Amino acid sequence: MQITVHDDTQLVLHQGPWGLRAMGAMFAALGFGILWYITHGHVHEHNAWVAVVVGGSFGVAGLAMAVLAGDLLCTFDKRARTVTIQHRRLVKPGTESYAWSDISDAALEKTMMSSGRGNQRTPVYRPVFIMKSGSRVPWTPVSTGDLKRQANCIAAVRAFTGWHTLPDAAAAGDTAAIQRAAAGARNARIILFPFIGIFIVVGAAMYVSQVKRYLTWQPVRARIVTTSVVSSSGDNGTVYRPVVSYAYASRDGVIIATGTTIINMSSSYTWADGIMHRYRVGDSVTAYINPTQPSEGYVVHELSSFPLIFVAIPLLMGVLFAHALKSGQQGLTLVGAEHVPILDGDGMGPTTLAPGQAMGLAPN
Repeated sequence: MQITVHDDTQLVLHQGPWGLRAMGAMFAALGFGILWYITHGHVHEHNAWVAVVVGGSFGVAGLAMAVLAGDLLCTFDKRARTVTIQHRRLVKPGTESYAWSDISDAALEKTMMSSGRGNQRTPVYRPVFIMKSGSRVPWTPVSTGDLKRQANCIAAVRAFTGWHTLPDAAAAGDTAAIQRAAAGARNARIILFPFIGIFIVVGAAMYVSQVKRYLTWQPVRARIVTTSVVSSSGDNGTVYRPVVSYAYASRDGVIIATGTTIINMSSSYTWADGIMHRYRVGDSVTAYINPTQPSEGYVVHELSSFPLIFVAIPLLMGVLFAHALKSGQQGLTLVGAEHVPILDGDGMGPTTLAPGQAMGLAPN
């Protein structure tokens, strides 16, 4: 949310949908891109069903985010002494109007959100009106960790309307909670990024390994001597791997080498059996032999992009988490904000940010 109009008669706050829509579009593009890749000749690769599930989930979630994201416009009119909140969206659009005489103040409502690791919890905020009846009217159902921007807007509203019924004294308990949340965000970064990095490194290493084999292993004419399908069972069921052996002539005599695909992969029986039908005993083929290990090679001379899935998804998640943690940290590292009461989401009494927190938060 940001201030778009601020003059003697009107204050307008706007929260556009484009940030959420852009994130949704990225998720949808990634998800449906994975589905397109898998359904175009890679359905039978090892653990392809994981990519289908992940890609479908990303695609549907991203499409929903892009389509359902709404636009919020909050207008304070000093002449009419009214505030109008417009929700411009596909689902439940509408306009709500309130007389200033029915409102006693504006504040941020804080909710502690579980981080999913132990007892670590992170505060998220949303702006609310404090009605003279004692009830609260939220401007939006969505709470975010962007304390800095939201505090800026609330400070501007209170200065514009003259609402100052809530106390502005600092609360040590709230400051301590924010400091704990800041430490939690730092810990999440320390734990999360190395974990994501492991997946990226493993996926990249797999892809680099096959590219190296593709470029450096030497082609030879060989004759197929045996073919078989080897099965293995695990938590995800039984998978199958084609095994092809072939003989080729070298300076050291006839050598038997084994290997089918450029990297070892297992998938469905249909996939493995299909490769077996491409290579029959007695066929003459071009095999690609490891120069340092003459008994190791492959006959399917094709690069697989499947390892890149395990790079793209963690990399995208890392970028999104880095952005979210950076934005949250900017707010959490503030000790407070001048004239911005913070109310607990459970309806308890107000706590506020200390005056020293207002540095850099003046309305723009």
